[in-house]
Amino acid sequence: LLSSRIEKLNLTVGPMGITGSTRMQASTALMLILGLAAFFAIKTVAHPIAKDFSYIFAKESEIIDKFGAFFSAIDLSILSKFIEAESAIYKEGNYLFYETTPDYAISVLTDTTERAPTFSLFPFENNLDPSEYKLKCSSLCHLLLCQKEGQEEIKDGWKAMLADRELRPLIGAHWGKYSKIGSMDRLLGHIFTRGIIKLREEHCKKGAKHYCLRIEKIGSNLTLTLYIPNPKNILLQHSLDISAIAGNPLLEHTFLKILLNIQSTLVMGRMGRYESNMMTYVSPSNNKLVDRSIRYTLHLLNQNKGNIKTEFADEYSKIGYKEVCYALFNELKTASRDEPIVLKTFSSLIKKYL
Repeated sequence: LLSSRIEKLNLTVGPMGITGSTRMQASTALMLILGLAAFFAIKTVAHPIAKDFSYIFAKESEIIDKFGAFFSAIDLSILSKFIEAESAIYKEGNYLFYETTPDYAISVLTDTTERAPTFSLFPFENNLDPSEYKLKCSSLCHLLLCQKEGQEEIKDGWKAMLADRELRPLIGAHWGKYSKIGSMDRLLGHIFTRGIIKLREEHCKKGAKHYCLRIEKIGSNLTLTLYIPNPKNILLQHSLDISAIAGNPLLEHTFLKILLNIQSTLVMGRMGRYESNMMTYVSPSNNKLVDRSIRYTLHLLNQNKGNIKTEFADEYSKIGYKEVCYALFNELKTASRDEPIVLKTFSSLIKKYL
């Protein structure tokens, strides 16, 4: 970023809705700006596919204003019913398929997989995982692709989702340990075709129900349908008029991303996966997130100093970054994947002072 050849753009979007969770405002702004840049590059170099996106460039300077006006005018209050229904499904020990068409699959896949590290949920299980692991660690939701008859092969699902591009596994010694998790076998172990329905009915909790939330474009509407399959029983359905941005894939996906971010964040809030706007269920899987977990714990300790017994006040005030770091790693030894490590660390430190 210090190079004079790089022109820096300030994409300030203000504080995150959930502190530290850049999957919302920050990544939405980034997606929109990089998308515009990519389409602009296609146009300026006269790429053969530029004619397919000519409508995007009709009024380049107005595209963000156009999207802003559309988003400000649309009523999203209907989402509350879907949010309440999805959180109830999980609280009752059931599961949900996010069903969508290949053209929307990438955005749906992104949101549903991001939930795992953000809220300490189990990620999509892999068909190569041992049966006992899949039973114990089934994800709450899973992607399901709507496909044409005869496109039931696992590779077909991936190819449809990648806009007809082939899967590219990690090949070569330089990938080290990542070559195994990025191998073709491992990739194909993630199944998004209809075969995943039967597989999840077999390895998820016995007796649990499997619901479907279908997201699709019908005409100029984005339609959401929550239903129970076999036999099909529609529980909720609503269509949002997106005619103002219809036909523009960048704006459609940006809108869908925002919708899904709202849905997943508020569902997790109803399930107690954050407090106030703090990621108490953050998964400290790298140094950045370890640091974040420590700072969140320090924040909670500071908030609760008024509850400390007077005789312990001085000792309590000396708890700092180092002490919280040791406590965090000690709690990680016994914490399960879906436990709130920040709250566990906080409780382990404060209990002797109350």
